[in-house]
Amino acid sequence: MANPNKKRGCGCLPILLLLIAGGILLWKGWGPEKLSDLHKVVTDAPPSYTASSEAEVLEPIPVDYTPLRHYRSTLSPAEQTLYDTIADAIGSFAPSVTGIRDVTPDRLFAITGYVYYDHPEYFWFEGESNAETTTFADYQLTELSFTYTMSPAEAAEKQVAIASVTQDYLQNMAGMTQRDMVEYVYHRLGTDTVYDLSRKDQSFCTVLLEHTGLCAGYARSMQYILSQAGLDTIYLSGIAHTGEAHSWNLVKVDGTWYHTDATWGDPLVEGVSLTDNANLTYAYLFLSTDEVLQNRSMDEPDLIPHCPDGSLGYYRRAGLLFSEVTPQLEAALTQAARSGEALTFQAADAASFASLQSVLREENGIMAQIGQQVGREKNMTRYTYSWRVDEISRTLRVEFIFTP
Repeated sequence: MANPNKKRGCGCLPILLLLIAGGILLWKGWGPEKLSDLHKVVTDAPPSYTASSEAEVLEPIPVDYTPLRHYRSTLSPAEQTLYDTIADAIGSFAPSVTGIRDVTPDRLFAITGYVYYDHPEYFWFEGESNAETTTFADYQLTELSFTYTMSPAEAAEKQVAIASVTQDYLQNMAGMTQRDMVEYVYHRLGTDTVYDLSRKDQSFCTVLLEHTGLCAGYARSMQYILSQAGLDTIYLSGIAHTGEAHSWNLVKVDGTWYHTDATWGDPLVEGVSLTDNANLTYAYLFLSTDEVLQNRSMDEPDLIPHCPDGSLGYYRRAGLLFSEVTPQLEAALTQAARSGEALTFQAADAASFASLQSVLREENGIMAQIGQQVGREKNMTRYTYSWRVDEISRTLRVEFIFTP
């Protein structure tokens, strides 16, 4: 079962450097600063860029649906124009955008960061940009330059491979409900991907093509695949309860937003990612805002739609959410013992999580009764059962083992 306590780090915290040379300021930024700390400045000068001649080899993957550009929608009209210019420049491997008038470097980095958040398809760009500002008597002009992780030719090759993987996802999702689409992608990412802290690449290429990656790769893979399937999906960043940067998604299912975290659904035991269904946890599917904030904070909560509804939660829908030991829980445990399969269920709250463990682990209690009953049915004289608990998701996994 995935355990967020294993210190999953995204490595995506902002960095800002300032060098002063004469009347020119040289800035370097990675990712957006918080909007709440930035002051909004608009520009009336049309910025421009020159696309890389090598970018002609790129073939954007055609879609019948226009992906949601959530962060763009939070900007003023003037800033949306600047956002579009930056996005077009990055999409064409342009080295820089020039002629940006009276926009602070911090603000430029914020807008560039939102382009990065909204455009997973620009996998050759991981948010790194530089700003060179020249100050005149009554205005400033800035050139914003970008760092790419690969050449246009390399990106074109990866596009072909990504198109093939994407098509396979979409074919398997054909005819599914929106809820089932999200569950399918969540499940497939969790079972196909090995979480690897040694990776530096934050794009979805490593996740979809190499089946390894970090939280940003999981989140951007989910954003990209679900967007291709026609579902509104937002990339979110924040700080996990461990104090490390983390990324996950907001997905809209039948008109309602839910938080979904494919990274923490990935089986991870003692730091090792396990690609098997038995250890996959669905505790991070379709969460409400209140639920997701129990183990993380969001970088820009004022920009993110509020999610009051947690009714699609997997364990709630499956009848596996309990606040106490009930006949339904006893029946589920008995059926799991008979089938030889593990049972994972969820406690309704922290108090229930503690009390369920206490009651179920009582000597000669419910678990012993179930073990003895099913043992007789199987003509087995001995039984044991194993536990795996996740305090963050409040899930408990129980498996009976019978021997002659």
